[in-house]
Amino acid sequence: MLQQYLKKEGIKIFYALNETKANYAERYIQTLKTRLYRYFTHFQKYQYKDILQNLVQSINDTPNRSLNGRTPVSVTKENEEEVRLDTYIARRKKGKTKTLSKKTKRSVFKFKIGDQVRITHLNRVFQREYDQTYIEEVFKVSDRRRSDEGIPIYKLKDLMDEPIQGSFYTS
Repeated sequence: MLQQYLKKEGIKIFYALNETKANYAERYIQTLKTRLYRYFTHFQKYQYKDILQNLVQSINDTPNRSLNGRTPVSVTKENEEEVRLDTYIARRKKGKTKTLSKKTKRSVFKFKIGDQVRITHLNRVFQREYDQTYIEEVFKVSDRRRSDEGIPIYKLKDLMDEPIQGSFYTS
């Protein structure tokens, strides 16, 4: 009966056969994996049992853009409705318009000559967000200068003082 009515009205039925997504859980897992992989890279150890609770606490204590700068632990039963309204109902901030100044501030050099740095991998097509984004090898800043546009760029050498081809800049 319903199908006859829909046909008469010219309405077509489409069924979404997409898999169910849990975007908040997936985003949290991605953040956790990113921090785990940073830990693995920094300490060169791949045991996480001892630090997992600290990582979770750190994520929960970090201000979150989707919560308008609040931390996840600051959301309580008492303020959950206010947070939900702030998060899902767009509010315009009065008097907060960005204007571009004619005189732009000159970028400062982030690294000094002799500082040790890592460089990023080139992005791969199916790279996972939590995959290590930096090359394991450490390099030294051998020279720094500004591009024609005023952007700080760096020349690098490996730890054996072999120059690395190309120029690098911070992102």
